[in-house]
Amino acid sequence: MSKWAKPAHKRVARAIGFVLTLGLTGDRAAGLTRIFAALLTEDEKAGIAYAALRSMEDHDAAYQIGSIALFGTFQGKAVA
Repeated sequence: MSKWAKPAHKRVARAIGFVLTLGLTGDRAAGLTRIFAALLTEDEKAGIAYAALRSMEDHDAAYQIGSIALFGTFQGKAVA
């Protein structure tokens, strides 16, 4: 893998590993967001988001998270 993977993909994989090991907090999520924005294409970010949401067993929670992320709304109310 490391022989053929793009350097940006290696950095993203390492960052995801750190966050999963240390636990996802607001600061770490923000940092991961900045890493994704800097190193991944729109298609790559969409693929990760799609896979993560589809992997959730609670489809209502996945829908709510998608709504917050895409539209900034939770149960019809704006969130910051």
